[in-house]
Amino acid sequence: MTESEYIKMLMQNLHCTEEAARDVMETDRAIDRGADPFPLTADQKAVEKKMRQGKRAPTAYKFETKKHKPNELKEEIVSKIATFLSENADFNPENVEITNKNRIIVFSIGKKRFELTLVEKRPPKN
Repeated sequence: MTESEYIKMLMQNLHCTEEAARDVMETDRAIDRGADPFPLTADQKAVEKKMRQGKRAPTAYKFETKKHKPNELKEEIVSKIATFLSENADFNPENVEITNKNRIIVFSIGKKRFELTLVEKRPPKN
């Protein structure tokens, strides 16, 4: 697009005179080169910075973890398995520890470390 076509387009779109269109074109070129054709005072810069930051609305989300009902049957099963491993097992496990009272038992046999996980299955859907 030539300069004259660009000026005609600006005049038509902005509904302005040829002189105003040329001024807009020159200002655009200056901005493209990194110039600041509209310098701000220190007070104006402070207001501009404050307006850019704006106030943020508080979040509407509540990040709370879900509280699970205690599963007493699973806790009892895990504790009985841990008791059995530490007292009655023939292979003498060491460091029998319940890491999750509803689910996980960790123990060692020699230099090998094992983790036993109890999983309760959901009833089938019909």
